[in-house]
Amino acid sequence: MAQNANSDQCVSPQWREVLQQLAGDIDELVADFSGRLSQLEGGYSRVDDADIQATAHSTLSYLLALLMGNKIPDELVDLPRQIGIKRARQRVPREQLLEAVRFDYPVLWGGLVKRIGSSNPALLVANAEKILEAVEDYAQQVQKAFLTEQDTLRENMQRSETRALLTLLATEEPESAAAEFAEQQQLPLHGSYELIVIGHDYVTTARARIRPLQQTRQRFMLCDWRDGVVLVRQIPASQQQPHLLADVGGVLITDIAGLAGLPPAAKLARSLIPFATSPKLCTEHDLWLQAAAGAINQHTPGVIGNVLRSLENLPEGERTRLLETFLHYCETGSVKAVAAESYVHRNTVLNRLRAFRDHTGLDPTVPVDAARALLSLKG
Repeated sequence: MAQNANSDQCVSPQWREVLQQLAGDIDELVADFSGRLSQLEGGYSRVDDADIQATAHSTLSYLLALLMGNKIPDELVDLPRQIGIKRARQRVPREQLLEAVRFDYPVLWGGLVKRIGSSNPALLVANAEKILEAVEDYAQQVQKAFLTEQDTLRENMQRSETRALLTLLATEEPESAAAEFAEQQQLPLHGSYELIVIGHDYVTTARARIRPLQQTRQRFMLCDWRDGVVLVRQIPASQQQPHLLADVGGVLITDIAGLAGLPPAAKLARSLIPFATSPKLCTEHDLWLQAAAGAINQHTPGVIGNVLRSLENLPEGERTRLLETFLHYCETGSVKAVAAESYVHRNTVLNRLRAFRDHTGLDPTVPVDAARALLSLKG
């Protein structure tokens, strides 16, 4: 509705007279509005009574000027935008804001009924839609400003949060940096946290997956790292199983004791991300062998040998069976468990382990040999 929406329409003398009476008793309307708003729980607890009453006075003055077709006073022209911005900064929930704004209709209607009564019901009926339109248009203007300001505040918060997180993860003094971060972000210093590094190929998927959580208590803090992203959050009381990002390529460090544990956890996860090549969320326990093998091959190439080369002359099926049996045995340490998992006799498992030893020179039942073979396969 324009600022003087009724100026090009005929505002009857009777209708104008009633509206002027209403404007003269605006304190009564403000009291009615305040009483209705006091029944709302939650969001408006952050707004003091003086603010509520001043805003109600300005709003009702604005609406009455519209309904009378008058020019909106200069000090009220920008009122819908100002209120939307202010309530966003006061963190009033959108639904409660709109409910409060729409209280203006029953407040105005009640004031009109009181003054007109049964003397001229046709006058009320003829103008009921105009009142509703004025309030609804006002509510939409307030909401638009509110949502725009919410977006701005959210972006500012995220930028500030990202800078703080980057500073924490790069610090050489985790204890003092963690205390400062906890105060800035209103997080428990000694809480339990998880940190995830997502590789480049999965960043888009990860961002889309966590988006629904970002307005909840399970939200992630995040910052870009090289061509990937780092995600951090306090571990929720009811952790989703499987993990929300279970099928997204990355490294998860969990059960981090306190914010001061995040910098070393980030360093560990970043060192492991080159080995997280499958579409799954891996922990350090999944990747330590690959990392160890990579470090050994980098600094002392040739030390751990090449198991695959020792088996390359075998038929593919036999080579696969030997490798699977060896890896299952290393995971369980039990011939019986491997036999049950593979649906074969225990003697078959023993024969395969002996064949592995004969071809590679490394005995799976000897821990040192098993370790060398594992490092070779993971390198």
